[in-house]
Amino acid sequence: MDLVLCGHEHNYERSLAVRGVVTGSETLTPNPVSGATESIDTGLGTVHMILGGAEASRAPPTRTSSRTAPPR
Repeated sequence: MDLVLCGHEHNYERSLAVRGVVTGSETLTPNPVSGATESIDTGLGTVHMILGGAEASRAPPTRTSSRTAPPR
């Protein structure tokens, strides 16, 4: 599978193309194989994309009336 998309966009982040880990890294830091930021080349390595945000960023709805609206 080349691409998986999930969620909806509130913000957007993506990694550089990565393959393997940095040599000697104790925390398994991903190894960037390209510094290109203007295009995504998945042939060089895996590109991780993060799209979306959390519900907590929205203000809770306010209650203005205990009556329900009439049907349309």
